[in-house]
Amino acid sequence: MYQAHIASSTFDCTEGSIPIMPLSRNAKSMVTLPAYDPLWDIDALPLTYSASKRYSFLLEAEKEAIEKCLPSCCVLNSTVVELWYAVHNKSKLGPHTEMGITVSASCEGVHFGYTPFSYVTQDAAMDYFRLQGFPHKKAYIRTLEHGSVYQNQKLNGMDDYFSFLITRNGYLLHTATGKFSDSLLDLDSLDYGISRAQANLKISTNCDLSNTVWQLVYRPQIKDGEDYCLYRDTIRTSKAEDINWLFNATPFDSMAHYLPFKKLIGMVSYCYDAKLPLAKTIWMKKVARTKDDIEKYCMYGIPYENGMRSQYPVCYGI
Repeated sequence: MYQAHIASSTFDCTEGSIPIMPLSRNAKSMVTLPAYDPLWDIDALPLTYSASKRYSFLLEAEKEAIEKCLPSCCVLNSTVVELWYAVHNKSKLGPHTEMGITVSASCEGVHFGYTPFSYVTQDAAMDYFRLQGFPHKKAYIRTLEHGSVYQNQKLNGMDDYFSFLITRNGYLLHTATGKFSDSLLDLDSLDYGISRAQANLKISTNCDLSNTVWQLVYRPQIKDGEDYCLYRDTIRTSKAEDINWLFNATPFDSMAHYLPFKKLIGMVSYCYDAKLPLAKTIWMKKVARTKDDIEKYCMYGIPYENGMRSQYPVCYGI
């Protein structure tokens, strides 16, 4: 039977041990509050992934469309966009799955992948990423593979197939099915994957709307062999003709509206281990509003003039 231990700010990593239950621990040792999970919500810095799997769909989009998704401080580097799924069964935040879109950009000479849209399946991960400056939305995400290889033999003569799906608020955002053909070449020339530097925009506003701080949050590149390990024997690829594709804009999520892709290049999947370094701010902008500004732009401006101003955007009850 599980016995509660004395609250501590450290985590005993002895093999076979069970972390102290969240409500029995010192509150200062918990990175995310409230305590979401009794086994995983502890010592989440730095965040580590073990045997995670990433699926990167590589696409081309119009330059003008991508630039609309970037902050004013960023410069677009490439029209190749990565739409990705990531399955994390072993992480310090507990099992979860992510989905997002990343574009190649730079700010003041610093190169990174900027992620204007991202989703996750569970609360602890969503809260952690938001605190770090990489906001995610909650969604249902499914990734499947079937027709697998067993002892180097194809089962029933089948190839390996995959299926992806993301829904939110009852709407289908994206789905893709297809097969691995291992025929996509020249991967080194493409900029993709979790190992590259990452950036996102963190916006913090006072509850009275008087001040807003814009921060471009940057996480440096993870070097292979140090805090990152790519299992190269797990790399699988697919060409565009191997993939069935559906991308859908919804009333709540506008990925397909803002980024109407014009060409699908292919898909790359691989397994990896990673330890994510902490992010830092490389660009900041502060906005101050007078009472007249708040009334003009926030309370009676579009769309708030259409009946939303009585509840939004002022946040109550925190």
